[in-house]
Amino acid sequence: MRKRQVVIGVFLVGYLCCGLCGQEKPEQKKASPAEKAERVHRSAMSQYRAGEWRQAAGLLEKYIKGYPSHEYVPTAYMEMAYCWEQLKDFDKYEKALDEVIRRFGGSPAWYIAHGSKLARRKAIKDNDGYLTLLESMLRRSPEVPLFLHGGIGRQYGIYTRYEYYNRPFEPVAARIGRFNRGSGWALDIAQMADMPERAERALKILEKTFRLREKELPIHWQYAHVLLLKKAGKTELSETTFGKYLQTWGKDPHAIGLWLLKIADAKERGDDKTIKAGFEYLIKTWPGAGSKYCYHYVGPGFHCAVGQTSLALAVWQRLEDLYKQDRFVDYIKLARYYLKAHTAAGGSRSRGTVAHRCTYMALRKAGKGDNSGIHLTLKLIDDFFKDACPVVQRSIIVRRLELYNVLKEYNKASKLATELVGPKHWSAGSFAAVKRYADKSQAFEKIVASARTKWKIPTPNPSGKSAVLLTNLKTRIGDDQMRHAEEIAEEMFAKHRAEAETINAVKMMCDYYFTHVLPKPRDKWMDRMVKTYPYHPSTEAVLRNKITAEKASRKYDKVATTIDTLLNNFPGIDVGHTLYHSRRHCYDASKDYAGKVVFAKRIFGCRADAGEVNALSEVARVELSRYSRDKDNKAIGDYWLAKAKRLKGKCGQLYCLVRAWGAYFGLYSYYYNRPESRCQDGAKTVIGMMQGQDMDPELRWMMAFSDVNLLAYCDDGAGALKILNDRLSSKPAWRDLSLRLDLDALGRSLGKRKMHKAALLLATKLKKCCYTRRDKLAIEQMLASMYNAEEKYVKASKHYLKIVYGYPVPARMYPFFESAMRALRKAESPRYPAEMERYMKKISGAQDLVPGLMSQLGGFYLIKNISVANRYYKKLVKRYPASKGRETLGRAIEKRRK
Repeated sequence: MRKRQVVIGVFLVGYLCCGLCGQEKPEQKKASPAEKAERVHRSAMSQYRAGEWRQAAGLLEKYIKGYPSHEYVPTAYMEMAYCWEQLKDFDKYEKALDEVIRRFGGSPAWYIAHGSKLARRKAIKDNDGYLTLLESMLRRSPEVPLFLHGGIGRQYGIYTRYEYYNRPFEPVAARIGRFNRGSGWALDIAQMADMPERAERALKILEKTFRLREKELPIHWQYAHVLLLKKAGKTELSETTFGKYLQTWGKDPHAIGLWLLKIADAKERGDDKTIKAGFEYLIKTWPGAGSKYCYHYVGPGFHCAVGQTSLALAVWQRLEDLYKQDRFVDYIKLARYYLKAHTAAGGSRSRGTVAHRCTYMALRKAGKGDNSGIHLTLKLIDDFFKDACPVVQRSIIVRRLELYNVLKEYNKASKLATELVGPKHWSAGSFAAVKRYADKSQAFEKIVASARTKWKIPTPNPSGKSAVLLTNLKTRIGDDQMRHAEEIAEEMFAKHRAEAETINAVKMMCDYYFTHVLPKPRDKWMDRMVKTYPYHPSTEAVLRNKITAEKASRKYDKVATTIDTLLNNFPGIDVGHTLYHSRRHCYDASKDYAGKVVFAKRIFGCRADAGEVNALSEVARVELSRYSRDKDNKAIGDYWLAKAKRLKGKCGQLYCLVRAWGAYFGLYSYYYNRPESRCQDGAKTVIGMMQGQDMDPELRWMMAFSDVNLLAYCDDGAGALKILNDRLSSKPAWRDLSLRLDLDALGRSLGKRKMHKAALLLATKLKKCCYTRRDKLAIEQMLASMYNAEEKYVKASKHYLKIVYGYPVPARMYPFFESAMRALRKAESPRYPAEMERYMKKISGAQDLVPGLMSQLGGFYLIKNISVANRYYKKLVKRYPASKGRETLGRAIEKRRK
């Protein structure tokens, strides 16, 4: 029986094995070289993002060696160089960048590699090596790039976004963007040419650029030219050149940047005479310029020029320098301009800071026997702070009190002191400020005595029984003998409640239990202090500690009550950020929206009405918290427009106008929302107010063509054209018109209205009055958009291609080339393959683009002639075997055959 079971078992095993062997294995798809390359690259990027530089460099090296024809290789070399830079291995860093320069000529990566190497030469102070590398770059580059960076640490997606899809002719100024005043790389050249011989060498290298592109040089290139001439010993020519460049700008606010560069250079050299003359010229020529840059935040997509220079910020920095140098006369003269021109400033650049510093400097001057500064400071305060809101008034009263006391004008000072300790400004700080002068005159003694009576602040009695008990209490608390301390404090509170020593004792008990976090006794003594001595200066500190304790316990109802008590009992306190937001949080916890609005207006309302930006922003943050930026843009715009109208003549109005503009016609609306979603009437009103204001010439310059843009976005080509022609006729020449006028949208709107002839006439007119390359190419974009809208695709492609080949680096114009090819394909033009071949020849060094273009061209032939498609596939296999382009075309051919 057992033998039979074994035989059956063997038979079953054999049967199962045969069955399994007979089944077909699922065919596993073999990974293509491009897929394998992406896997390795993905692993490298994982280490790269984690900051594991050595591991990332090793994986990138493996990726480059294994798949040298993949599209990501140019950026991989730069990423690898970045890894070695972080690891301080500069030999390998240089080697990686040299490979980019050797292999990828004419691509954005080629320029970035040079930018990084130049930055390295600057860092190690290799002046001659810097100039040699610059010469080497210009031997292969068609011209000097006016903008060059060395950002080799960018990953592929960010690299392509910023190097290819960066909207080169976008009207950034019309977006109320920043003036380009950052120090460009031309100033690095001037810095590295630190000797007459090197300066001469740099001038020779850049001679063609300065000669041929004189009319369109950015300000940092202009000033680099001025500096190089000065360093080469050509001082007179340097000054003449500066004047010539300044004259080319005329009233254009960009000239401010040229002056600010000169001032910065003079500051570095300690040339105060030039600095002073520069600021006097700027303030006289462009009063109020840069007022909008006083703001830290001005709406969706708009930010102040922190890290960049505007006249407003430069004036503030000059005030800082004058204060540090204790130059009172110069300080107060510039301060008067600042307070007049930049009335909306908030934060660290607040108007109050200027008044305080004038006071300190005047007091220092008075300490040396000269009271002239006090009179000038009092006049400044009277001129600019007469109508200040209560919060500002209190600090101004303190300043005036100090100044009048130095002048010994006690009658005026006593009136201020009486106001300071009155119900409007009462606080511990107010009482302390007046007490300081109690021994100056009898008038002050009477004011202090009156305040003690009014606010129930008893005078200490060192010889009384409570004084002995207080001394004993201090000893017990110091020894942590709290049972005995409690007995003493209870006795004092029961028998000597109204005496100063008892108030001091209660305060000591509150502080001890607060510090040691003992809630039950702490709350008992704090409640006694608040209820028994509600207006005593010590109660203010106890209430602040009580708020802190209740916040820690998350007792929001009690926090709200305590904050309200503090504000009601001590209306003169400065409601800081923490206290304000603590009370707001309580309203949020109780979902009391109406109460939150009332509270915000109570704290910031008067300052907002005066036009202070921080206050306007905070009140609006509360009042608009229930609105959606996407759905309620008209309501939000109307809110800001109403505030702007109320603040006419104050530069807080500019802030409100920019916020209204952001709501009616925000950044995101330009590209994604169509005209029907925009509030045209409100936008027109805001544009008119911005163009008509005379507080900030920079803002007026930026918005000069925004009404034209608005009509273009709303497809009203005829209306836009009428306004534009009228405006162009006012001036024979325009520089960088495309910074403010959206020629792309204008062309599209003219095309939709079939205004072909009018568009061509406009283009002719624009070409006569515009002279920079940017403007010339933007005009071609206008014509391309017009023909595209008219569905005349062949003509549109011609103008797109003019942009591509009119730019010194055609690879950067890849999006316009895409548009041209799309137009040719729509028109079924036979020119398509020839143009593709021409462009690939031009950008042969751009490995991140060429394989994809070859694949597209092969796909084009795949429908018409498969043999030609195969020919392109063989080229890809030979030149770019590991590319995604080769993989895409290969799959398409295989699918077609099936």
